Amino acid sequence: MGQCNGGAKRGLDGALERAKSRVGSVAVSGRYHKLPKQMSNDYDIEKKVLGSGYNGSVHLATSKITKQKYAVKGFKLHGVSRAKRQELETECEIFLGMDHPHVARLVDVFQSEDMLMLVMECMTGGELFKRVVARKRLAEKDAVDATWQML
Repeated sequence: MGQCNGGAKRGLDGALERAKSRVGSVAVSGRYHKLPKQMSNDYDIEKKVLGSGYNGSVHLATSKITKQKYAVKGFKLHGVSRAKRQELETECEIFLGMDHPHVARLVDVFQSEDMLMLVMECMTGGELFKRVVARKRLAEKDAVDATWQML
């Protein structure tokens, strides 16, 4: 992904085009925003951190229109290695082209000169891994239920 094959676009624009080709332009283009549109036009980002990981913190945001809560991941684009940028491109492409009831939905993407903000469905209930660790064992029925939901 992100490599130039013939006339294929590279970078985040290429990821956007590939997602559009799979699921349609309307499903994707209405969710991918570039300047002058800014995230602050549609969402209020709260200081509350929902979690953190390899790419930084995930913050809670509220839609100014619907008042629904969302999870927001922010990625700095300036000074990012080529490999890291390709990971971002792949993540955007996959999530823009995916709509599954058991996977957090990518609601909006906001790209500026130096940041990429992913607005995702806010999932409550915690992580499966933490629940398994807390229980110390997982009953077969619970494992079947969890696996069923993921598939």
